[in-house]
Amino acid sequence: MAGVVKTLVWLVFGCIHCLFWLPIVIVTVALFWGYYVYVFLINITAAGDGEILEKPIAVRIVLLLIGHILIFLQYSSFIKAIHTKHSPIPKQFHLTQEQLRELDDAEDEKEYIREAAKKLPVPVSMLSQSGNIRYCSRCRLFKPDRCHHCSLCNRCVLKMDHHCPWINNCVGYSNYKFFFLFLFYTVTLCLYTGLSSLSDVIRAWTHHSNGSFSVSWVRFNVVFLFFMCLIFASGAGFLLIFHIYLVLKNKTTLESGRSPNFTFRRNWASAYDLGWRRNLQQIFGTSLFIGFLPIASSLGDGCEYPMSRMAGASEETQAQRHQPLTDESEEEIYNRESTPLTIP
Repeated sequence: MAGVVKTLVWLVFGCIHCLFWLPIVIVTVALFWGYYVYVFLINITAAGDGEILEKPIAVRIVLLLIGHILIFLQYSSFIKAIHTKHSPIPKQFHLTQEQLRELDDAEDEKEYIREAAKKLPVPVSMLSQSGNIRYCSRCRLFKPDRCHHCSLCNRCVLKMDHHCPWINNCVGYSNYKFFFLFLFYTVTLCLYTGLSSLSDVIRAWTHHSNGSFSVSWVRFNVVFLFFMCLIFASGAGFLLIFHIYLVLKNKTTLESGRSPNFTFRRNWASAYDLGWRRNLQQIFGTSLFIGFLPIASSLGDGCEYPMSRMAGASEETQAQRHQPLTDESEEEIYNRESTPLTIP
Protein backbone atom coordinates (compact mmCIF):
# COMPACT_ATOMS: atom_id res chain seq x y z
CA MET A 1 0.00 0.00 0.00
CA ALA A 2 2.80 2.38 0.91
CA GLY A 3 4.44 1.68 -2.43
CA VAL A 4 1.24 2.56 -4.30
CA VAL A 5 0.90 5.85 -2.40
CA LYS A 6 4.55 6.68 -3.08
CA THR A 7 4.03 5.98 -6.78
CA LEU A 8 0.92 8.16 -6.92
CA VAL A 9 2.74 11.01 -5.17
CA TRP A 10 5.62 10.66 -7.61
CA LEU A 11 3.19 10.78 -10.56
CA VAL A 12 1.41 13.86 -9.18
CA PHE A 13 4.67 15.75 -8.69
CA GLY A 14 5.83 14.60 -12.12
CA CYS A 15 2.68 15.99 -13.73
CA ILE A 16 3.08 19.28 -11.88
CA HIS A 17 6.69 19.48 -13.02
CA CYS A 18 5.60 18.87 -16.62
CA LEU A 19 3.10 21.73 -16.37
CA PHE A 20 5.99 24.11 -15.69
CA TRP A 21 7.29 23.28 -19.17
CA LEU A 22 3.93 23.90 -20.86
CA PRO A 23 4.63 27.59 -21.68
CA ILE A 24 7.91 26.57 -23.34
CA VAL A 25 6.08 23.97 -25.42
CA ILE A 26 3.50 26.58 -26.44
CA VAL A 27 6.20 29.03 -27.60
CA THR A 28 8.06 26.28 -29.47
CA VAL A 29 4.94 24.96 -31.23
CA ALA A 30 3.88 28.50 -32.18
CA LEU A 31 7.32 29.21 -33.62
CA PHE A 32 7.47 26.02 -35.69
CA TRP A 33 3.91 26.50 -36.95
CA GLY A 34 4.72 30.09 -37.92
CA TYR A 35 7.87 28.85 -39.65
CA TYR A 36 5.82 26.35 -41.66
CA VAL A 37 3.26 28.97 -42.72
CA TYR A 38 5.71 31.75 -43.55
CA VAL A 39 8.39 29.66 -45.25
CA PHE A 40 6.42 26.91 -46.98
CA LEU A 41 2.89 28.23 -47.48
CA ILE A 42 3.69 31.88 -48.19
CA ASN A 43 7.15 31.87 -49.78
CA ILE A 44 7.57 28.44 -51.34
CA THR A 45 4.44 26.40 -52.08
CA ALA A 46 1.56 28.84 -52.48
CA ALA A 47 3.70 31.68 -53.76
CA GLY A 48 4.86 29.53 -56.61
CA ASP A 49 1.51 28.34 -57.95
CA GLY A 50 0.12 31.85 -58.43
CA GLU A 51 -3.39 30.82 -57.40
CA ILE A 52 -3.53 32.85 -54.21
CA LEU A 53 -0.17 34.45 -53.56
CA GLU A 54 2.14 35.97 -56.10
CA LYS A 55 5.66 37.10 -55.28
CA PRO A 56 8.88 37.35 -57.37
CA ILE A 57 11.49 34.71 -56.54
CA ALA A 58 14.16 37.30 -55.74
CA VAL A 59 11.89 38.92 -53.16
CA ARG A 60 11.13 35.56 -51.61
CA ILE A 61 14.84 34.73 -51.29
CA VAL A 62 15.58 38.02 -49.52
CA LEU A 63 12.59 37.65 -47.20
CA LEU A 64 13.51 34.08 -46.31
CA LEU A 65 17.15 35.02 -45.65
CA ILE A 66 16.23 37.80 -43.23
CA GLY A 67 13.52 35.66 -41.67
CA HIS A 68 15.88 32.77 -40.97
CA ILE A 69 18.41 35.10 -39.32
CA LEU A 70 15.72 36.50 -37.03
CA ILE A 71 14.38 33.03 -36.22
CA PHE A 72 17.86 31.81 -35.31
CA LEU A 73 18.54 34.81 -33.05
CA GLN A 74 15.13 34.59 -31.42
CA TYR A 75 15.11 30.87 -30.66
CA SER A 76 18.78 30.68 -29.66
CA SER A 77 18.17 33.52 -27.17
CA PHE A 78 15.13 31.60 -25.91
CA ILE A 79 17.15 28.41 -25.40
CA LYS A 80 20.00 30.28 -23.70
CA ALA A 81 17.56 32.01 -21.33
CA ILE A 82 16.10 28.61 -20.40
CA HIS A 83 19.24 26.53 -20.00
CA THR A 84 21.85 29.01 -18.76
CA LYS A 85 22.80 27.98 -15.24
CA HIS A 86 22.88 30.73 -12.68
CA SER A 87 26.30 31.54 -11.26
CA PRO A 88 26.73 29.98 -7.81
CA ILE A 89 27.01 32.25 -4.79
CA PRO A 90 30.75 32.53 -3.94
CA LYS A 91 31.94 30.56 -0.93
CA GLN A 92 32.86 33.68 1.05
CA PHE A 93 29.14 34.45 1.46
CA HIS A 94 28.43 31.02 2.98
CA LEU A 95 28.70 30.24 6.66
CA THR A 96 31.29 27.62 7.52
CA GLN A 97 30.24 24.34 9.11
CA GLU A 98 31.51 25.60 12.43
CA GLN A 99 29.51 28.81 12.09
CA LEU A 100 26.40 26.84 11.17
CA ARG A 101 26.73 24.76 14.32
CA GLU A 102 27.23 27.89 16.40
CA LEU A 103 24.21 29.49 14.75
CA ASP A 104 22.03 26.48 15.54
CA ASP A 105 23.13 26.68 19.19
CA ALA A 106 22.92 30.45 19.47
CA GLU A 107 20.31 31.93 21.79
CA ASP A 108 19.96 35.04 19.63
CA GLU A 109 20.29 34.04 15.98
CA LYS A 110 19.84 37.60 14.73
CA GLU A 111 22.69 38.86 16.89
CA TYR A 112 24.95 36.03 15.77
CA ILE A 113 24.20 36.76 12.10
CA ARG A 114 24.98 40.44 12.63
CA GLU A 115 28.32 39.61 14.23
CA ALA A 116 29.17 37.11 11.49
CA ALA A 117 28.37 39.70 8.82
CA LYS A 118 31.11 41.96 10.18
CA LYS A 119 33.71 39.34 9.23
CA LEU A 120 32.69 39.05 5.58
CA PRO A 121 35.74 39.55 3.32
CA VAL A 122 33.61 41.27 0.64
CA PRO A 123 31.49 44.43 1.00
CA VAL A 124 27.74 43.94 1.39
CA SER A 125 25.96 47.26 1.66
CA MET A 126 22.33 46.38 0.80
CA LEU A 127 19.89 45.83 3.66
CA SER A 128 16.43 44.29 3.74
CA GLN A 129 13.29 46.43 3.62
CA SER A 130 13.15 46.28 7.42
CA GLY A 131 16.78 47.33 7.70
CA ASN A 132 18.20 43.92 8.67
CA ILE A 133 21.19 41.98 7.37
CA ARG A 134 20.10 40.06 4.27
CA TYR A 135 20.68 36.48 5.36
CA CYS A 136 18.97 33.54 3.64
CA SER A 137 17.96 30.93 6.20
CA ARG A 138 17.17 28.38 3.46
CA CYS A 139 20.47 28.57 1.58
CA ARG A 140 22.38 29.41 4.81
CA LEU A 141 24.31 32.31 3.30
CA PHE A 142 24.58 36.08 3.26
CA LYS A 143 22.96 37.50 0.15
CA PRO A 144 25.26 39.57 -2.06
CA ASP A 145 23.90 42.95 -3.13
CA ARG A 146 20.93 42.59 -5.52
CA CYS A 147 20.70 38.84 -4.82
CA HIS A 148 17.33 37.34 -3.81
CA HIS A 149 15.95 33.92 -2.97
CA CYS A 150 13.51 32.36 -5.46
CA SER A 151 10.97 30.11 -3.78
CA LEU A 152 10.16 28.31 -7.05
CA CYS A 153 13.79 27.55 -7.94
CA ASN A 154 14.60 27.08 -4.22
CA ARG A 155 17.90 28.91 -4.50
CA CYS A 156 19.44 32.36 -4.22
CA VAL A 157 19.91 34.06 -7.60
CA LEU A 158 22.47 36.78 -8.27
CA LYS A 159 20.85 40.06 -9.36
CA MET A 160 17.48 38.37 -9.49
CA ASP A 161 14.95 40.15 -11.71
CA HIS A 162 11.94 37.81 -11.54
CA HIS A 163 10.91 34.22 -12.08
CA CYS A 164 9.60 33.81 -15.63
CA PRO A 165 7.16 30.95 -16.35
CA TRP A 166 7.77 31.31 -20.11
CA ILE A 167 11.33 30.06 -19.67
CA ASN A 168 10.69 28.02 -16.51
CA ASN A 169 13.68 29.72 -14.95
CA CYS A 170 14.67 32.73 -12.92
CA VAL A 171 15.87 35.80 -14.79
CA GLY A 172 19.03 37.08 -13.15
CA TYR A 173 22.61 38.15 -13.70
CA SER A 174 23.60 35.07 -15.71
CA ASN A 175 20.73 35.07 -18.22
CA TYR A 176 19.12 38.52 -18.18
CA LYS A 177 20.79 39.47 -21.48
CA PHE A 178 19.39 36.34 -23.15
CA PHE A 179 15.91 37.03 -21.75
CA PHE A 180 16.01 40.61 -23.03
CA LEU A 181 17.21 39.50 -26.47
CA PHE A 182 14.45 36.88 -26.55
CA LEU A 183 11.86 39.62 -26.02
CA PHE A 184 13.55 41.93 -28.52
CA TYR A 185 13.82 39.35 -31.30
CA THR A 186 10.32 38.00 -30.61
CA VAL A 187 8.82 41.46 -31.17
CA THR A 188 11.11 42.07 -34.16
CA LEU A 189 10.28 38.70 -35.73
CA CYS A 190 6.52 39.18 -35.26
CA LEU A 191 6.59 42.66 -36.76
CA TYR A 192 8.77 41.52 -39.64
CA THR A 193 6.56 38.52 -40.39
CA GLY A 194 3.36 40.56 -40.22
CA LEU A 195 4.60 43.44 -42.36
CA SER A 196 6.39 41.32 -44.96
CA SER A 197 3.30 39.13 -45.42
CA LEU A 198 0.73 41.93 -45.29
CA SER A 199 0.17 41.91 -49.06
CA ASP A 200 -0.23 38.13 -48.95
CA VAL A 201 -2.76 38.43 -46.13
CA ILE A 202 -4.83 40.96 -48.07
CA ARG A 203 -4.72 38.80 -51.19
CA ALA A 204 -5.68 35.67 -49.24
CA TRP A 205 -8.45 37.53 -47.40
CA THR A 206 -10.02 38.86 -50.59
CA HIS A 207 -9.48 35.70 -52.60
CA HIS A 208 -12.68 33.83 -53.39
CA SER A 209 -12.13 30.16 -52.68
CA ASN A 210 -13.19 27.68 -55.35
CA GLY A 211 -13.89 25.06 -52.73
CA SER A 212 -10.40 23.55 -52.94
CA PHE A 213 -9.11 22.33 -49.57
CA SER A 214 -5.53 23.41 -50.35
CA VAL A 215 -6.65 26.97 -51.14
CA SER A 216 -8.78 27.17 -48.00
CA TRP A 217 -5.93 25.74 -45.93
CA VAL A 218 -3.47 28.36 -47.20
CA ARG A 219 -5.95 31.18 -46.74
CA PHE A 220 -6.77 30.21 -43.16
CA ASN A 221 -3.14 29.80 -42.05
CA VAL A 222 -1.89 32.99 -43.70
CA VAL A 223 -4.60 35.16 -42.15
CA PHE A 224 -4.34 33.44 -38.76
CA LEU A 225 -0.54 33.89 -38.74
CA PHE A 226 -0.94 37.62 -39.28
CA PHE A 227 -3.28 38.03 -36.31
CA MET A 228 -1.10 35.82 -34.11
CA CYS A 229 1.87 38.05 -34.95
CA LEU A 230 -0.15 41.08 -33.86
CA ILE A 231 -1.08 39.40 -30.57
CA PHE A 232 2.44 38.21 -29.75
CA ALA A 233 4.03 41.51 -30.81
CA SER A 234 1.61 43.46 -28.59
CA GLY A 235 2.05 41.25 -25.53
CA ALA A 236 5.82 40.91 -25.77
CA GLY A 237 6.10 44.54 -26.89
CA PHE A 238 4.68 45.95 -23.67
CA LEU A 239 7.02 43.73 -21.66
CA LEU A 240 9.97 44.77 -23.86
CA ILE A 241 9.22 48.47 -23.33
CA PHE A 242 9.19 47.91 -19.57
CA HIS A 243 12.54 46.11 -19.66
CA ILE A 244 14.06 48.77 -21.92
CA TYR A 245 13.18 51.23 -19.18
CA LEU A 246 14.76 48.94 -16.56
CA VAL A 247 17.95 48.53 -18.59
CA LEU A 248 18.31 52.28 -19.22
CA LYS A 249 17.87 52.92 -15.48
CA ASN A 250 19.93 49.87 -14.42
CA LYS A 251 17.13 48.45 -12.29
CA THR A 252 15.64 45.02 -11.81
CA THR A 253 11.92 44.30 -11.71
CA LEU A 254 12.17 43.82 -7.94
CA GLU A 255 14.03 47.12 -7.50
CA SER A 256 11.46 48.97 -9.62
CA GLY A 257 8.77 47.94 -7.16
CA ARG A 258 10.74 48.58 -3.96
CA SER A 259 13.71 50.93 -3.75
CA PRO A 260 16.69 49.19 -2.11
CA ASN A 261 18.11 50.20 1.27
CA PHE A 262 21.80 50.45 2.09
CA THR A 263 23.94 50.82 5.17
CA PHE A 264 24.59 54.45 4.26
CA ARG A 265 21.32 55.42 2.55
CA ARG A 266 17.77 54.10 2.41
CA ASN A 267 15.15 54.04 -0.37
CA TRP A 268 17.72 54.88 -3.03
CA ALA A 269 15.76 54.35 -6.25
CA SER A 270 18.64 55.25 -8.59
CA ALA A 271 21.37 53.45 -6.68
CA TYR A 272 22.87 51.75 -9.73
CA ASP A 273 22.02 54.30 -12.43
CA LEU A 274 25.33 55.07 -14.15
CA GLY A 275 23.89 56.89 -17.16
CA TRP A 276 22.20 55.17 -20.10
CA ARG A 277 25.43 54.31 -21.95
CA ARG A 278 27.14 52.61 -19.01
CA ASN A 279 23.86 51.00 -17.98
CA LEU A 280 23.64 49.33 -21.40
CA GLN A 281 27.25 48.16 -21.08
CA GLN A 282 26.46 46.51 -17.74
CA ILE A 283 24.04 44.16 -19.54
CA PHE A 284 25.34 43.86 -23.12
CA GLY A 285 29.07 44.51 -22.70
CA THR A 286 31.25 47.00 -24.51
CA SER A 287 30.99 45.47 -28.00
CA LEU A 288 27.99 46.63 -30.03
CA PHE A 289 28.14 43.56 -32.29
CA ILE A 290 28.40 41.03 -29.44
CA GLY A 291 25.66 42.88 -27.57
CA PHE A 292 23.05 41.82 -30.15
CA LEU A 293 24.14 38.16 -30.12
CA PRO A 294 23.08 35.53 -27.55
CA ILE A 295 26.61 35.38 -26.16
CA ALA A 296 27.43 36.11 -22.50
CA SER A 297 28.98 39.58 -22.31
CA SER A 298 27.55 41.20 -19.16
CA LEU A 299 30.09 43.04 -17.04
CA GLY A 300 31.03 42.18 -13.47
CA ASP A 301 30.81 39.05 -11.36
CA GLY A 302 27.19 39.34 -10.21
CA CYS A 303 28.15 40.16 -6.63
CA GLU A 304 29.48 43.74 -6.75
CA TYR A 305 28.11 46.59 -8.85
CA PRO A 306 29.27 50.17 -9.41
CA MET A 307 26.87 52.62 -7.83
CA SER A 308 25.31 55.83 -9.06
CA ARG A 309 27.57 58.88 -9.02
CA MET A 310 30.06 57.21 -6.70
CA ALA A 311 32.86 58.98 -8.51
CA GLY A 312 31.32 62.34 -7.61
CA ALA A 313 30.26 61.36 -4.10
CA SER A 314 32.13 62.36 -0.99
CA GLU A 315 35.06 60.26 0.17
CA GLU A 316 33.10 59.49 3.34
CA THR A 317 30.21 58.01 1.35
CA GLN A 318 32.54 55.90 -0.77
CA ALA A 319 34.30 54.62 2.33
CA GLN A 320 30.99 53.78 3.99
CA ARG A 321 30.09 51.42 1.17
CA HIS A 322 33.14 49.21 1.64
CA GLN A 323 33.41 49.33 5.41
CA PRO A 324 32.31 46.24 7.35
CA LEU A 325 29.26 46.62 9.54
CA THR A 326 29.89 48.36 12.84
CA ASP A 327 28.41 47.72 16.25
CA GLU A 328 25.53 49.99 15.30
CA SER A 329 22.37 47.89 14.97
CA GLU A 330 20.71 47.37 11.62
CA GLU A 331 17.62 49.20 12.86
CA GLU A 332 19.71 52.24 13.78
CA ILE A 333 21.38 52.18 10.39
CA TYR A 334 18.02 51.91 8.67
CA ASN A 335 16.42 54.73 10.65
CA ARG A 336 19.44 57.01 10.51
CA GLU A 337 19.04 60.12 8.39
CA SER A 338 21.97 60.01 6.02
CA THR A 339 23.15 62.98 4.00
CA PRO A 340 21.80 62.67 0.44
CA LEU A 341 24.32 62.45 -2.35
CA THR A 342 24.61 65.59 -4.42
CA ILE A 343 23.66 64.78 -7.99
CA PRO A 344 24.25 67.63 -10.44
